[in-house]
Amino acid sequence: MLLVNDQDEGYVNFIRQIKTFAEKYNKIGYKIYPAIDANIIEEEIKIIKDNINDNTQLFIFYDQGYIVDGLIRIATTRAIDCLGKISAILESIHNVEYIFTSTSFPDSVTSLSGNMNGKIKCSEISLYEQIVSAITNINVSYSDYGSITPKRNDEAAYYSRGWTPRIDVPVISQQQIYYYRQKREKRDYADVYVDVASKCISDSLFPKGIDWWGVQTIKSAAAGLKPGATPSFWLSVRMNIFIIEQLKRLSII
Repeated sequence: MLLVNDQDEGYVNFIRQIKTFAEKYNKIGYKIYPAIDANIIEEEIKIIKDNINDNTQLFIFYDQGYIVDGLIRIATTRAIDCLGKISAILESIHNVEYIFTSTSFPDSVTSLSGNMNGKIKCSEISLYEQIVSAITNINVSYSDYGSITPKRNDEAAYYSRGWTPRIDVPVISQQQIYYYRQKREKRDYADVYVDVASKCISDSLFPKGIDWWGVQTIKSAAAGLKPGATPSFWLSVRMNIFIIEQLKRLSII
């Protein structure tokens, strides 16, 4: 992946980086952030074009970051415009793959609702579908954050005062993630997660008849086996279900 230093006057180091990568590797990636000025992005794309080898495979990642339904129209328009201009610059480069990525999972579900249960819409899927339906001359691949928020949390500080146990269950066929929470109230975290897991599997949306690790872990917790009692463990459960369901949706597995 190419990295750009804002203090790199005249792109001297950037050009050197491209040439060094092109000599050693045949695959190079460049990430676009919509917040960056369009003229800067276009200038850097032109520099990449002029300095890669003929046999270099170039990956252009358009990283939307966090997205919600209310911003899909604006994000779609911006992505279409940007990708159209970039593809025009790279028209003579035959080995280019465009990849669009985003996520709709927030840094805190309480920012969406203070309720003990709720649903998070997987807006990254809708956003991608709108973009590819509007861009007919560019092949854009799908990507996402695996149900992780782009905003980094320092877990040690974030959970220093305790947390409210929560389990998230992705249901990609419905393009949503539902969750249940329950306050600890001086009980052991593991015991509270058992109650939360029971609520999750009682929901009509729970993916029944599926044997992958994340689903089985929730079932085990509901049965009282207490497989994990930390937010990071249950984040892994959510990721496992989300990623496998996305792979199924994309017909990869």
